[in-house]
Amino acid sequence: MPPNPDLAHAFYLAGYIESWGQGISKICDACIADGIDLPVYNVAPDSVMVVLKTTEAKARGLDGIFSSTKGGRNGGRNGGRKDGEVAQVLEILSRNPSATQKEIAEQTAMTRRQVERCFAKLKESGKIIRVGSMRSGIWEISEEE
Repeated sequence: MPPNPDLAHAFYLAGYIESWGQGISKICDACIADGIDLPVYNVAPDSVMVVLKTTEAKARGLDGIFSSTKGGRNGGRNGGRKDGEVAQVLEILSRNPSATQKEIAEQTAMTRRQVERCFAKLKESGKIIRVGSMRSGIWEISEEE
């Protein structure tokens, strides 16, 4: 039972959670399915850090996208948040190449503008290429380095 069942129910109704207590088992199942190590949980008095490892091939495929250290208006105080957003967009496109920016924004906690910026960064780095028309085409993920 969650510490605050009313709050958990509100998150459920809003679509932020599917059910209480299923997250860790879903993460572990996904790691096993992808053939990667199970996550490592580092619990401190004021925080929890989850370390997720990836395969070397997947890490190489993302090389160059996350190397920028330039900050935006806030001088880079995001702590890498933008890199995670780009990775989220890339992951969704790998599962659904015809996903629209609106659909991706709805599936994530990002605004439409944040998704647009991620697309711009991915296109600029050559990681995604549009194949076909803007209306009925798909996004192709480039495997080149």
